[in-house]
Amino acid sequence: MPVHGWATQLLVHQIEEEPEEAWDLILGLVARASDDDSLGWVAAGPLEDLLCEHGKTLIDRVEQRARTDAKFNQCLRGVWGSNRMEPSVYARIVSVTPGNRPAGERA
Repeated sequence: MPVHGWATQLLVHQIEEEPEEAWDLILGLVARASDDDSLGWVAAGPLEDLLCEHGKTLIDRVEQRARTDAKFNQCLRGVWGSNRMEPSVYARIVSVTPGNRPAGERA
């Protein structure tokens, strides 16, 4: 029996196998997030997973989006993942999301 529902399974598959489609889905989730908690779920889940798996490929567009879309930037601040992410990708995320990072997260 699946642990997650079909929508979560689809997103996980997209993140792993079709990152371009996952990027579009995640942007849609960010746009539709109604509050900070919703953005936090996107940040700590699919966005973080996508950047851990495909950050080198996506970081240019992530930086660009963070500079032009305040809601996306706010969501990106919730991406921690420094222990799973390519250090250069994480450093670039930190550079476009100034502010405090959680204890133990490297900059």
